[in-house]
Amino acid sequence: MNEDILEKCLVKIGNKFILVLLIIYRIKQLNSGHKPLIENFSSFNNNFYELVLNEIIQGKLKVVFKNYSNNIEEIKKKYTFFK
Repeated sequence: MNEDILEKCLVKIGNKFILVLLIIYRIKQLNSGHKPLIENFSSFNNNFYELVLNEIIQGKLKVVFKNYSNNIEEIKKKYTFFK
């Protein structure tokens, strides 16, 4: 595995733990029959790991976080176990 490709992916995603989870999730999708997001996927010979890394590098996969509140008082109002 070319470490340069992995470093490029890490720069795109920003966190190595999230990168690993994204790779695992996407490989599971491909194994279950989802289509690749890049056009030249036949050159990867069913090597889903390299395919996913190239999808990330080309910007086809992104991580989007939901906007959760950092305000502890607001969280305490929503959940009773803080009372």
